[in-house]
Amino acid sequence: MAGCAPEEPPARTTTEFLDNPMLLEAAMVRCQQNRSESRYDPECINAREAVSRIQAREEEDRRVELEERSARKRAALRRTQQALSLIHI
Repeated sequence: MAGCAPEEPPARTTTEFLDNPMLLEAAMVRCQQNRSESRYDPECINAREAVSRIQAREEEDRRVELEERSARKRAALRRTQQALSLIHI
């Protein structure tokens, strides 16, 4: 047993990174330091996947907000047009 290398802990999962932004940031810093070595590192792969999911979620949130804002503007414009049409009757 003296010649055995210490067992490495299992790689953190994408879900663990999504649940803990500080762990994700630390992993991304480590993974960015030497990209060629960390390219196939399971923890770095999971961290990059977590970043991709966060970015996709943020983009979806922005899209939804823009659609809601656009709908509010269209409704306001319709109300204005209806009010103007009542004035001209």
